[in-house]
Amino acid sequence: MNLSKKIGCIMLVVGTQIGAGMLALPLAAQKLGFYPALILLAAAWALMSYTAILVLKVTLKMPLYRNNFSSMAKATLGKGAQMITWIASLCLLYALTSAYIQGMGSLLSALIKNVLHVQVSDKVSSVIFALVFGSIVFLGASKVDYVNRFLLTLKGIFILMALACLVPHISQPLIGYSSAIHNDLFAGAAPVFITAFAFHSIIPSIVNYSEQKDYGEIKFIILASTSITALVYALWLMCTLGIIPSEGSASFATIMKQHNDVGAFIGVLNSIINKTFLKLVISAFSNIAMTTSFLGVSLSLFDFLADGFNQGNHFSGRVKTFLLTFLPPLACAIFYAKGFLLALNYATIFVVVLQILLPTLMAWKTRQEESVVTSVAVR
Repeated sequence: MNLSKKIGCIMLVVGTQIGAGMLALPLAAQKLGFYPALILLAAAWALMSYTAILVLKVTLKMPLYRNNFSSMAKATLGKGAQMITWIASLCLLYALTSAYIQGMGSLLSALIKNVLHVQVSDKVSSVIFALVFGSIVFLGASKVDYVNRFLLTLKGIFILMALACLVPHISQPLIGYSSAIHNDLFAGAAPVFITAFAFHSIIPSIVNYSEQKDYGEIKFIILASTSITALVYALWLMCTLGIIPSEGSASFATIMKQHNDVGAFIGVLNSIINKTFLKLVISAFSNIAMTTSFLGVSLSLFDFLADGFNQGNHFSGRVKTFLLTFLPPLACAIFYAKGFLLALNYATIFVVVLQILLPTLMAWKTRQEESVVTSVAVR
C-alpha cells in the first residue's frame, strides 16, 4: 500500500471515530474526574483496538467485496449469527446515518439562511445534504478518502484552535479532583467511552480500498488511528474537566439540570471562557465532525448492503446499493425522525454486539477450525 493511501485510511478511521459524540465524553466522565477518566479511556482504547484487530484477521480470510460483517458471521458462526449481525448492523448504521442527515439538514438550513438569506426548510436541506455527500459515497472509497482528508484537516485545525483557547484556563485543583469512585460510576461512563472508539464496521471497506491483504500494514493503520483518537480525547478531557467545576452557576451541575444536553455543555464552557471565537470554533468543529462521521458510517453501510444483497461493483449495482443505503434513513429523517433517534439511545448495545462480542466469537471459531486443520495435517 502506498503512503498516500495509508494516510488516507488512517484519516478515514480517525474521521469516523472523532465525531460530535466527542463532546459527550466530559459529560460521562465528570463524576469520575480526570485521572480515573484517563484510566477508563486507556481501557476503552485497548479493548476496541484489540477487537478491531480480531475483525481484521477474519476480514482478511474473506474475498474482497464479500467480506462484510454479515458474510463473516455466516462463514464463521452460521446463519443464526448472520441474522443477528444483519439486525444489529442495520439498526446501528441506519440510525446513525438518519441522525447525521437530520442533524446536518438543520445546520445546513441555518447556514443557507445566514449566508444567502434564503429560507430553506430542514427537510429540503436534509435531502440536499444526503444527495451531495451520498453521491461521494456512491463514487467510491477513494472519493470519500479525498473529501475526508480535506474535512479532517479542517477539523484538526479547529480542534487545535479550541485546545489553544482552553489550555490557559485549566485549573490544577480541578484536574486533580475526583469524587468517591465507585464501580457504578465506571459502569455508567464506560458505554460512552467504548462507543467513542467505534469504527469496526469500516474495516472491510478499508481492506477493499487497499485492494490487498497486508495484515501488518492494516494493523498499523488501526493502531495508529485509535492512538491518535485516544490522544485527542485525553487532551479534550484534560481541558474540559480542568475548566468546568462540579458545582456553581456555570458547572456540570448546571448541565445536569438540563439533562446533560450537549448544547448546554457548550454554553457553560463559553460562559466560563467568554470568547466568541471559541464558540465559533466548537460550532465549526461539530459541523465538520458530523460530516466526516457521516461519510465513514454511510460508506460502511454502503459496502455492507452491497455485500449482503450481492450487488456488483459496477454502475447499476452501485445505483441499487445507493438507493438501499440512503432512501430509508432519509425517509426516516424527514417523516419519522424520532424513531431513529430513539434507536441511537441503544447504540451501545449494537456496538457491543457487533464490535466486541461478534469479533471475539468469530476469531475464536476461526482459530478453532485452524487448529483442527493443523491437527489433521500433522496426522
